[in-house]
Amino acid sequence: MDDFLVLAGAPLDEDCVQVDSRVNYLLPMRQELNRFKRMLRDRFPIPIEKKEDVYFFVHWQSHDFGRYGEIGIRFKGEDGEEFAYFVEENLPKIWNDSAVLTFDNWKGE
Repeated sequence: MDDFLVLAGAPLDEDCVQVDSRVNYLLPMRQELNRFKRMLRDRFPIPIEKKEDVYFFVHWQSHDFGRYGEIGIRFKGEDGEEFAYFVEENLPKIWNDSAVLTFDNWKGE
């Protein structure tokens, strides 16, 4: 069975595109979310044999003032769950953080 965690919309210490009914914020928000998703894929490499167990996605939600998105991580199985919580605990704080973090439980498999 698949499950997921909602992570964030941008690095934790950075400003992000805000929901604003007075302007068209959706395009800049989508661009920012895609950039953050690429950043997370680069930061947390998923071995090819685990690609079906874990992946990042854009999770859209409704707000009183409009829709907003955040990056989520979908996972299945115990390894996938552990990886998802590893990601959640090590989210980047700034856009310029280029650290690559590996999940030790998947090494050597």
